Amino acid sequence: VHYFHQVDDPYSTLMTQALTRFQQHYTVEIQAHVVSPPPDSAAPERQKLVNHSRKDAAWLAKRHGLSFLDKGAQPPEERVSTATHFLVAALESKRFLELAESICGWLWSGDDSKTVPEACNELPRTSAEQVRVCIAQGDQLRETLGHYLGGMLYYEGEWYWAIDRLHHLEERLQDLGAQQAGTAGFLFPPDADLTNAVVHNAP
Repeated sequence: VHYFHQVDDPYSTLMTQALTRFQQHYTVEIQAHVVSPPPDSAAPERQKLVNHSRKDAAWLAKRHGLSFLDKGAQPPEERVSTATHFLVAALESKRFLELAESICGWLWSGDDSKTVPEACNELPRTSAEQVRVCIAQGDQLRETLGHYLGGMLYYEGEWYWAIDRLHHLEERLQDLGAQQAGTAGFLFPPDADLTNAVVHNAP
């Protein structure tokens, strides 16, 4: 299962809170990739999309027992840059699933006094060129497979966007017999009282 993480994307931040549990629930290997925001052609009203994504992620977090608060603004660019270097270093050190949630929590905390997660100090330093190459590779794979957003999971020809679409992938994996012994049901069950895409489709 390929996972495409956009550093300043609230949906991606929620996904980092689910991936470890997801991998424990199913017999899958998750291959993470750090990617850029969507191009202008896919986000003609980018600021509306950005503002909406924070509000939507806060709603999804409350619904699914996750953690995200809309503070009314994106994290500062310097903080995003630092988080990007840490996430690329974690990816290259094969520690992405272990560290991504805490890095994203620090990124969105809005607390200037809060220090980076201690485990980040164990990561190798990454150069700007390493980060550029890593993101370019992620972007290329995402484009080749046919998408442009962050917070996306891809498995065998199908895309799954954000936490509230994850149950579709769970259902597919259950049909394949990939659910771990001793587990049952969905990590993020669908809500029968909500119609599809009420939130996502109205940036």
